[in-house]
Amino acid sequence: MDEKTKKENTEKVEKTKSAEDNDDGIQQEESGLVDSAYKAAKELRAENDRREKLLKEEKEFEAKRMLAGSTNAGSKAPVQKETPEEYTKRFMKGEANPLKDDGIKIE
Repeated sequence: MDEKTKKENTEKVEKTKSAEDNDDGIQQEESGLVDSAYKAAKELRAENDRREKLLKEEKEFEAKRMLAGSTNAGSKAPVQKETPEEYTKRFMKGEANPLKDDGIKIE
């Protein structure tokens, strides 16, 4: 019986050790996952900061471009002068009033 109990005790101890090893492995794995999650979060924050900086620079560039006049935003269309032939056609149709066009008021 002594030998049997010794074998049983050693088997129990070995099972306990293997269970502890598994727990440590799980804990190490979990801590590895947590560490990798922290690392990934840190990288994401750094990338977000970089993207915000680039977006700010892009907005400043766009504002400078608009103020420099290289865009058509806010500009007026060029005034097209009417040719004498076009004015004559308007006058013949009754659409043109020479006095009113010159700013003369008749009361």
